[in-house]
Amino acid sequence: MNVTYKILYNGHVAMTGGQAAVGVLPIPQLTRKLEAEGVKKTVVLAEDPSKYTDLSAFAGNAQLRSRDDLPGTMRELEKISGVTVIIYDQECAAEKRRKRSRGLMEEPTMRLVIHEEVCEGCGDCVKQSNCMSLLPVATELGQKMRIHQSSCNKDYTCGMGDCPSFLSVRIKPGTGDVPLPRNPVRAGDGYRIIAPGIGGTGVITISALLATAGWIDGLNVATLDQTGTAQKGGAVVAHLLFSEQPIEAPAKVNG
Repeated sequence: MNVTYKILYNGHVAMTGGQAAVGVLPIPQLTRKLEAEGVKKTVVLAEDPSKYTDLSAFAGNAQLRSRDDLPGTMRELEKISGVTVIIYDQECAAEKRRKRSRGLMEEPTMRLVIHEEVCEGCGDCVKQSNCMSLLPVATELGQKMRIHQSSCNKDYTCGMGDCPSFLSVRIKPGTGDVPLPRNPVRAGDGYRIIAPGIGGTGVITISALLATAGWIDGLNVATLDQTGTAQKGGAVVAHLLFSEQPIEAPAKVNG
């Protein structure tokens, strides 16, 4: 059968919080295994090809390329008879964010921002990166695009398009830390939070953390998580209600 398999080698088990993939083969050994099973050609598209210093460890029918070569590689492999494989080597972006927040990975000091007076709102940055951190915003000059910095993966793929509105900003390490508020909001008779998002981005985890923090502070807490059949990419909404008094109201935020 003429078919090209795509293997996403992101280093973590999906859907369950990013556990390490137990027993996984390193990519060079994986290419040799695929060759032994009859695969005609394997192409490894790596986020950082320079980390592979010993190319002799790869199978004889395997090639190492940059991840930017994906479109050309797909066109090339579709012309080869038999089974071919693309191994896309890039760590899960959500796990990178988790490691950075826990101090296990260095936080990049470069940020990309969009100059709204230059941006024409064409959306090419979204087309280039397919990134959820790019948001349309209404301005006095019309609809523009903006990067949501706190959810940005900092892989800078949105800047790969032909757009003059992107600016790079270098910040000092540690300046992105946000101080705690001096006058936090009191729960009173009822303080509501709604957290919308999609499956796989930690909405339910954040809801549980906030609810536990409220309980530790002695508040009454009611929660409602709407997940439906959502998996990665599906709609997820978390509702929270905090109160200093006993709660006699539904947790769902209406209106």
